[in-house]
Amino acid sequence: MNDADWVSFDEALALVLDAVSPLETERVPLPAALGRSLARDVEAVAPHPPWDNSAMDGFAVRIDEVRGASPGRPVALPVSDDIPAGAFPRGPLEPGSVARVMTGAPVPEGAARLGRTRAGGRGPATSRRRARERGRTRGFR
Repeated sequence: MNDADWVSFDEALALVLDAVSPLETERVPLPAALGRSLARDVEAVAPHPPWDNSAMDGFAVRIDEVRGASPGRPVALPVSDDIPAGAFPRGPLEPGSVARVMTGAPVPEGAARLGRTRAGGRGPATSRRRARERGRTRGFR
């Protein structure tokens, strides 16, 4: 091929767009929709997930209470709540404590971070990640 055989990207795009047009929209039963594209956005009638929840087993903490913690300078806080998947917190996170939160369980109000549970589940690992990085926030934000 020589340079005369080539067209620019913009020219090629224009050639393609000139040769096609949008399809008409149609309603089809859900089973017939497999492999098709939506003509417009679908909006949920309720937020999902309906509450902030944990993406892994860990401990919900208030960041001010663990600020400066490190392996050489650990912070020990009592566990005020155990929240397994399928259960709800007893209430907001109590000041001066952590809540043990299992994967999929709601994160209690007041928790700013989630510390991952160490292998063996004995205690929180040092973490600087925010709760939204180790959890899923309510609805789509």
